[in-house]
Amino acid sequence: MNSSLGEILVENGKLDPVNFARACALDADASDGQLALTLTKLGLVSGRDIADALSAKLGLPIVEAKDYPDLPLLEEQISLRFLKESQALPLREDKGM
Repeated sequence: MNSSLGEILVENGKLDPVNFARACALDADASDGQLALTLTKLGLVSGRDIADALSAKLGLPIVEAKDYPDLPLLEEQISLRFLKESQALPLREDKGM
């Protein structure tokens, strides 16, 4: 999918085209990340709307609370420092890989 974040929000009925154009005018050179911040600051879309649109754009599922492991995974294979710096969290370990 090659649509912009704003286009996805408009297509999904979460953002009206006039407000999308207004936000784009405010952030003429903005990336999707900056546009997402502007849209939420203006109260035009919710954080969940942004998450849903990013999920669709990137083809990645949204992780729900039930998907988080009860105990930390891969503690001995991946350093805590790396996880913090990369803002990553292992959600499952596939055996045999």
